[in-house]
Amino acid sequence: MVNYRGSIGAGQESVEFLLGKIGDSDVKDVHLATLEALKQFPFLNPEKMLLFGGSHGGFLVTHLSGQFPVMISSVQSHIHLFCMKCSCQ
Repeated sequence: MVNYRGSIGAGQESVEFLLGKIGDSDVKDVHLATLEALKQFPFLNPEKMLLFGGSHGGFLVTHLSGQFPVMISSVQSHIHLFCMKCSCQ
């Protein structure tokens, strides 16, 4: 589990940090955590990565698959709010 900058698990200052950076800093934090997990756990297969998430986790996996498409084999996203038009601006 990643307590990315902006998650409530890292405190109020962390939540406020995310304002204006949603879809950027939180996605980069999760991507960095993924790279670290791949280094630490050699049994993980980087060619068969599945992302899944709900709510903001669904938002994050959607962004991860778009920002790092070579890394991701499959995505399951549910109960999220995502506006493709807004994200492409």
